[in-house]
Amino acid sequence: MNDIKIMVAVPHTGHVEPMLYERLFMQEDECGKRLPNSMIELTHFEEGYCIDEKRNTMVKRFLSRRDCTHLLMLDSDVVMPLDAISQMLHADYDIVCGYYPKKGYPTLSCVIPQGCDMKTSMPIADISDNVSPFVVKANGMGCALMKRSVFERVREPWFKYVTFDDGNTLSEDYNFCLNCVAAGIEMYVHPRVRCGHVKKVVL
Repeated sequence: MNDIKIMVAVPHTGHVEPMLYERLFMQEDECGKRLPNSMIELTHFEEGYCIDEKRNTMVKRFLSRRDCTHLLMLDSDVVMPLDAISQMLHADYDIVCGYYPKKGYPTLSCVIPQGCDMKTSMPIADISDNVSPFVVKANGMGCALMKRSVFERVREPWFKYVTFDDGNTLSEDYNFCLNCVAAGIEMYVHPRVRCGHVKKVVL
């Protein structure tokens, strides 16, 4: 594997979970041990309320850094396992993602299985039963490692929140996934990258 430089991009609305910082620093040590030629080059935090605009801004910043080979999108409320980045790098796919529970639905993930409609969420238990990364129709971009070539093959704007005439909507990350599939790019989920999804409640 050639030299790797990863830009980590975190969209947020003013708050980033402290555990995200902690795990990110620990990932750097883990990558250094397992993949000596890898480097977490730059962490970019993008604040604002239009999530699709934030993601597009981060992609543009990534593409402007010609030395960066991979973009890791990490949501501000997602907590990675300690070996997440090294696991995803070893998989060596154009796009490989971690997975996490949907807020309010702890037994369901944000993964859309192949052959299903966009409202069918894959159960967490079904993902963990897999041994190797597997292809899916779509997934949330809360923990997604992507090669530079992805954004050269998919047209700008890469992320766009869509509202249809009948009132139904399609999130910017699911829309991006469908555009990747249309461009011939397969989306993989890694069963060993099970992330936490922070939810705060008032008691």
